[in-house]
Amino acid sequence: MRWFGSDVAKRVEVNALYINLCSFGGELSPAASVRLSLGQRAPPATEWGLVPKAAPQKFGYSACVVQRQASNHANSTHPPRGKALACSARRVTSIDSFVSSPASESKVFRRPRGMALVNALFGGWTVVVLLFFYIPILFLVVYSFNNSRLNVVWEGFTLKWYAELWNNTRLLAALRASLIVASFSTALSVVIGTAAAWLLYRYKYRCTRAIGTLAYIPMVVPEIIMGVSLLVFFKTVSFDLGYTTVIIAHTTFCFPFVMAAVQARLAGLDPSMEEAALDLGATPLKAFWYVIVPYLMPGIISGALMAFALSMDELIVTYFVKSSASSTLPIVIYGMAKVGLNPMINALSTLFIVATIILLVASESVKRARR
Repeated sequence: MRWFGSDVAKRVEVNALYINLCSFGGELSPAASVRLSLGQRAPPATEWGLVPKAAPQKFGYSACVVQRQASNHANSTHPPRGKALACSARRVTSIDSFVSSPASESKVFRRPRGMALVNALFGGWTVVVLLFFYIPILFLVVYSFNNSRLNVVWEGFTLKWYAELWNNTRLLAALRASLIVASFSTALSVVIGTAAAWLLYRYKYRCTRAIGTLAYIPMVVPEIIMGVSLLVFFKTVSFDLGYTTVIIAHTTFCFPFVMAAVQARLAGLDPSMEEAALDLGATPLKAFWYVIVPYLMPGIISGALMAFALSMDELIVTYFVKSSASSTLPIVIYGMAKVGLNPMINALSTLFIVATIILLVASESVKRARR
């Protein structure tokens, strides 16, 4: 029986003839092309359209020498051993790498298949989704500098809408109200959400799962139902609408997001950290404040940012529980948009976008500085 390397030797012969042909401009006859494509024995030199006089030196070996030695191995009944086998493997690898190199392949577009096709499709879909999200924002920023009040046709560059925005006391008062409500509701949400997450993690009792489920209900309840229910509750207990009711309403649907972020952080907490603090003489309160809270700080910060953003953006719940003196920025913008397109809304949105970008760049700079 021939040894298992005979197929490799045939492939080496085909590769060696291909190298000679490509390097010296030779051409194969039709019969030789068919034999090479079928992986048969190498055709004789008489079937070459142009036979090179000397084999090119590639990778320290001559292609003809590799062809001849591969033929000797294929015709032998015993496989090569030791250094001979290693040399054959190196020659096969060298010639295969030469033949499969981009310089020797024909420049033909190949349709992606398998995972390459899947990656191409998902990459294209991602680009489409990103364009769908960001192209309207780009138009909003561009038209904030439009000289036209209708914002339908471009009439020239101007900054007057930013100047009018600075002098618009109604928008500035609404912005101030939104910042007050968002700050207080975020602070309350951080305290309530962190405490709830820690208590549900630290103490296990019969109703733990039920209480956790009830705490997450405000995240999934439709906003209009929550707004109507809170309005009915405040009127039932004779609570006057104003800043207090808006802050309570915002805290109701914001603290579950803080709780979820903190619980995700608690999932990786090592219980021995608290035990070590208690063994060193710390009280449970000090162990929580000096050991647990610093560990939970990334989750607390992420939950606080989410709560602040939700509070600044809330419209429906605020519409039911506000008073005329506690109208937030979304309420005022909604009232202005009902009348018609106002370029000052574009200018205000552009300022928010720029502020968001600055915060993101500052956050990334802090992360890189810490690394």
